[in-house]
Amino acid sequence: MSTETRWWWVRHAPVAGVDGTIYGSNDVDCDVSDKARFKALARALPEGAVWVTSHLSRAIKTAQAVADAGLDFPQPAIEEDLGEQNFGDWQGLSWDDMRKRDKKAYEAFWADPTRTRPPGGESFADQIKRTGDVMGRLTIEHQGRDIVAIAHGGTIRAALSIALKLEPEQGMALKIDTLSISILEHVEDGLLRGAGGVWRVCGVNQPVFGGPEDLALNAKPQARLRALPPVTLVLGGGRSGKSRYAEGLVEFLAPRIYLATAEAGDAEMAARIEEHKQRRGPGWETVEEPLELAAALKAHSGRQKPVLVDCLTLWMSNLMAAGRDAEDEVQALVDCLGGLPGPVVLVSNEVGMGIVPDNALARAYMDKAGRMNQAVAAAAQRVVSVTAGLAQAIKEAE
Repeated sequence: MSTETRWWWVRHAPVAGVDGTIYGSNDVDCDVSDKARFKALARALPEGAVWVTSHLSRAIKTAQAVADAGLDFPQPAIEEDLGEQNFGDWQGLSWDDMRKRDKKAYEAFWADPTRTRPPGGESFADQIKRTGDVMGRLTIEHQGRDIVAIAHGGTIRAALSIALKLEPEQGMALKIDTLSISILEHVEDGLLRGAGGVWRVCGVNQPVFGGPEDLALNAKPQARLRALPPVTLVLGGGRSGKSRYAEGLVEFLAPRIYLATAEAGDAEMAARIEEHKQRRGPGWETVEEPLELAAALKAHSGRQKPVLVDCLTLWMSNLMAAGRDAEDEVQALVDCLGGLPGPVVLVSNEVGMGIVPDNALARAYMDKAGRMNQAVAAAAQRVVSVTAGLAQAIKEAE
């Protein structure tokens, strides 16, 4: 059994008709008309997960909209303690109305707004406590599983406060948008070979896009949780920013695999490899495989575990140096891409945009690399060209 339990927190759809008022735990309606956003959510959330919602209809309705968009999951369990903060007598009022109704209570609240209970209500600190009780219980009951929780802005701030060990004032400062995803992992055996369960934060307030925004590839890719297609090819010239862009597509997810094809044949290449490692930072599992790329992908790909291959042109160079049949190896790679259980992002150099090389070996390499890129691009659902750090989608399959 896995020792990692992953929580996928989703804030409900936008509420309607409550502008300017504190609705808190009131049961207000939400707008689920953005079908493209829900389709993107259905692609981004894991299959086979445990599902829970709060008791409020906006959370339940949001979960149903995800199901209607194509994700199959069992009837969500209702957890009332995942409900939004109860503002008691102040619910349905504006802040000005609260001050006019009870100035003394209003001023007392703002003296310590995360720990003071509104009249007849609860504090944010109270919400953190009850949210933590649910998280602890369900993490034990469903250890090693994915848990999708459709809840509320305050509830998700409370969950993040627990994971990050934040004071209530710090947790209240977190921004949680509607239909965003925040991902927490509970690691039973601790981090860095430690002991005891700990929380790991994998993503906070990551929106998904299902409309034209999904093609705005020049926005910082780490700023949104993208529903990756099965195969993405990222092309670019030397120092174009292609590797940085490709890393951004998957760096919000954990676990994630970095499948490196480079070998440190000299000091300059060793320095390049080290630069890439430093830029990536922690959180990546690195697999080094200079030749057997298809076998490595089959061994390490998994649902919700993306693999980044960097890069195909170095792999081609390795194949040629080893005397391997490049055409057969590329075909084996293309054949395996269609059957992988999880998404793969492949990086490759566009080598054919300069002058024709003046020697036979370089010309053979250019030809083989160009044919490889064509074959992989034909198999990919998304192909992105990166120039001077700017990305442009040149293929986007339906």
